[in-house]
Amino acid sequence: MMPSSTHRWTKAVSILFSRRWTGALMVATGLGAAAARAQSPTEETMDRVKRATVMVFTHSSKSSYMDTKHGSGSGFFINSTGLMLTNDHVTNIAHAQDNAGKRNRQYVVGRTGWTLIVNSGTDEEKEYEGRFIDATDAGDMCILQVVDESGEKLETPDYYRLRPSSELTTGTILWCLGFPGGDNRKKEGREHSEVAISKGTIVELPRSPSGRLTLIRTDVEANPGNSGGPMMDIDGRAVGIATQVGGWIAGRLNVTDLVPADLSMRMIGQAFRQKLVESGTDITPFYELFLREDRTWDFPMMERSSDADCVVLEEDGSRYCGLAVDETIKWPSPLGEIEVPTRAMAYVHRFGDSATVFVDGGDRFLIKPDEASFKLKMSDGTETTFDMDAVEWITFRKPQGRPETPPPAYVIGGDFYHVSLLDVQGDVVFKPSVGDVTKVKADMVSRVGATELDKLLFTTSGSRLTGDFDDHELTGKLAWTGTPVTFSFAEVADAVIKTVDFNKLPSNREPDLVTTLATNDRRVVVVAESLEHGDLAAADTDLKKLLEPDSFRALPPAKQDHVRCLQGEWLLRSGKFSEARDAYRRLKGANTAEVSTVAIAREAILERYPDGAYGDGSISDPIQFRVAARELADEFTLDAKRTLEQLMAGAPSSRKDYQKLVKVSEKAEEHLLVASRYSGSSADPYLYRLWQALIDWHQAEDQRLQQEQGELREEFDKARADQTKRMTRVQEKQYEDRISRVDRQREELRESVTQLQEKVQRIGFIIDDPNFYKPGDSD
Repeated sequence: MMPSSTHRWTKAVSILFSRRWTGALMVATGLGAAAARAQSPTEETMDRVKRATVMVFTHSSKSSYMDTKHGSGSGFFINSTGLMLTNDHVTNIAHAQDNAGKRNRQYVVGRTGWTLIVNSGTDEEKEYEGRFIDATDAGDMCILQVVDESGEKLETPDYYRLRPSSELTTGTILWCLGFPGGDNRKKEGREHSEVAISKGTIVELPRSPSGRLTLIRTDVEANPGNSGGPMMDIDGRAVGIATQVGGWIAGRLNVTDLVPADLSMRMIGQAFRQKLVESGTDITPFYELFLREDRTWDFPMMERSSDADCVVLEEDGSRYCGLAVDETIKWPSPLGEIEVPTRAMAYVHRFGDSATVFVDGGDRFLIKPDEASFKLKMSDGTETTFDMDAVEWITFRKPQGRPETPPPAYVIGGDFYHVSLLDVQGDVVFKPSVGDVTKVKADMVSRVGATELDKLLFTTSGSRLTGDFDDHELTGKLAWTGTPVTFSFAEVADAVIKTVDFNKLPSNREPDLVTTLATNDRRVVVVAESLEHGDLAAADTDLKKLLEPDSFRALPPAKQDHVRCLQGEWLLRSGKFSEARDAYRRLKGANTAEVSTVAIAREAILERYPDGAYGDGSISDPIQFRVAARELADEFTLDAKRTLEQLMAGAPSSRKDYQKLVKVSEKAEEHLLVASRYSGSSADPYLYRLWQALIDWHQAEDQRLQQEQGELREEFDKARADQTKRMTRVQEKQYEDRISRVDRQREELRESVTQLQEKVQRIGFIIDDPNFYKPGDSD
């Protein structure tokens, strides 16, 4: 518990510090000009994002670039070493081809080249080459590495950060940057066109059955050539990649769809894990991708072992193994000197002029590498001191058991700092430039940007104030190690202050209940939020009101499903596992796909752990539940993948084979729905392929039935025309019944195809698994 002196702030507050790469918006509340500026990015932000937006040309070979262009599009940098995102359909001339074309993908990549125009249409315009890293046809995303004239990774200090989809709402204002029309918009005297900018809003956030955002629909007017370009928010963060531009969708004109940034992040993480990204690449924007479900760190480029105590990799490639000499290490940090036990440390990573220490449990913080060193005891008993200036990685032994999760705490985090703090004490006083009002940290709920001159504060009331902070110090302890920390809020470049729930930190891949149920019914939302925050008593009180017979009958069927789903969640978290399992079993046929998916997934966990016991705890604990669910999801994904490989070995050749395949696929689909719910997007490619395969099987069966129906009609007509053997009415009825039965079967198949196509549409964009190939595809 936190001291009573700070209890009024600490209902579970978090402070997220990040050293922002952009300057602050400088806005004064109540001023008309300031209000107008508040609706647009700053000039500094616009200059930066323009430099980070790239024109992309795809061609058959580098030498014939101008003669054999297959089209142009847009893209954007996502780190400081030239890593960039664009569309697969911009870079891949085989995009959306049939299976034969996809089997030639490696050949296509080998003979395709990409020319990237940086600072297009300006005096700084330059042309570079792109190298293929990874792509997904279904997800319509591609990662390229841009290289300079010497073939080295291009330095790109201006790049986009990616904005989490959880922060998005309909109505969010966006700006689309890119090169519509490609070369057709050249300015006089310029080699290529200048980046174009259009503005609009988010109009829809469609979600998959598991509750994840599958695409972002906007009313931004974009055109061919914008494809692959970024759609950014007011702070210059990329919300998504423009993929489908223009046209009518759902009754709207000029709709532009985006691949959400979250899907891009998953693809980037996959590329790192599969070691497709070149060494020496800046990974600092992607640190959170390597925080596992159990809150341990796992970087694929420097794997940890269970037996090697410590491994040091120097910048020149030299590698050393040994024992850490000290039980604790003191690191000089902008937060002061931080002393961390080696048993709690996972990695130290240096990149450029900064280094980051990673602590199992989720902590990470920036250190000063020019003042830091590390001692290692070698196998011969000698001790060696390594200066962090020359070290690229230090890797520590894997922990034994899962790090304990502390109670709610302050969290200092972001791109450079991510430190969980307990027992935080001290005041933060903000002095706005208008009037003499002061604000303390309890009133700060959103970003606090900083330049050398001004800071901007967003308050609980929505006010935007410029001013400065009193230089008061805050003190606390690292949540997972107990290390004391003292820092000055006045030194902070950027901060977000809001209620923190450790269950909702980045490692939580499962959407929360409010997101999953996709409801704005306040009564349902209140219960869901109470459950998410562990307030079972409040949830029980509000649930009982909703479950009163008269109140419950007045609810629409979908809302009734929502209430029953929350009742099952309350039973689960209260440890009433048998009752919870029965509640979810009854909901498997719910009116909404969202509730049905939750019910299928929850029942699977409760069947696996009927008494609720998992490890040293219980699945009634949300942390234990997620770890158990992720484990089950991985198992189900592997089983379903094997089943899918068998099912796709060949199309059914008879009605009996078809019915057998459908029966087997039903179990695989249920397993994949469970895995999709609990494992991020890793199961979605298999769901997508399973449904596509079922569509193919249904259509093949329809063709077989059509042929059978034709043969029956032909046989019927011949029998009726045969004058030597007159048909009886009974025989005619038998033929008519057989033809009608085939008609009904074909109608059922067409209905199934429609339903499957709707499911595929709901899945939206997926991440392809490059380790999975259809029979006949090559590696």
